[in-house]
Amino acid sequence: MLQDRYASDSVLNDLTTALDVIVLEALSTGGFQRVEYSHVPRWFHAAFQDAAGGRSVALQQAFPVLDAFLKDADKLWAGGIDGRADSEAFVIADADGRDVPVVATALAVRGRKYLLIQHDGSYHERQKILQSARDHALEHERTVKQVNALRKPIAALLRAVDDQSTSDSPSGTAVRQHASALRSLLDELPQTPRPVTAKHR
Repeated sequence: MLQDRYASDSVLNDLTTALDVIVLEALSTGGFQRVEYSHVPRWFHAAFQDAAGGRSVALQQAFPVLDAFLKDADKLWAGGIDGRADSEAFVIADADGRDVPVVATALAVRGRKYLLIQHDGSYHERQKILQSARDHALEHERTVKQVNALRKPIAALLRAVDDQSTSDSPSGTAVRQHASALRSLLDELPQTPRPVTAKHR
């Protein structure tokens, strides 16, 4: 039995190390304590060192961004049923001053209250995807504005062509055909969405 306990402690340490996560338990007296044998990431230790300045600090002092999330966690823990709540990713500095994105998870499990804080390895990739999407959206917006800027002068040109191309000569017919094709192409280009107005009943 003792050997099984040592084995489970080793597995917990291996898993939390591999996941770069710290597992804390909320105490009934207030505050948090690390679950025994769980990993302590360097960035977690560095955050406390930076906040402490040689004195003892609470979790919210080391991670002030957690304050709002812990209010949601308290609601979960006070509910009396098992469940979880996840925070948005936030960025802290590690021991070398580099940004480390992390995410917090509150767990209620059989009457016990856990808080996991984990390095978010996919954060930077998601940021790249979001930035790429924003860049594409801006480029599309610029294209639509450029197209819209052409609409009035082209419309004026087409009206002038209609006015001048009244003859039934082959050249006049060809001009009208080209003008019609140009108008059709312009109508197919991206347009600024029309504003939606509320309908009064």
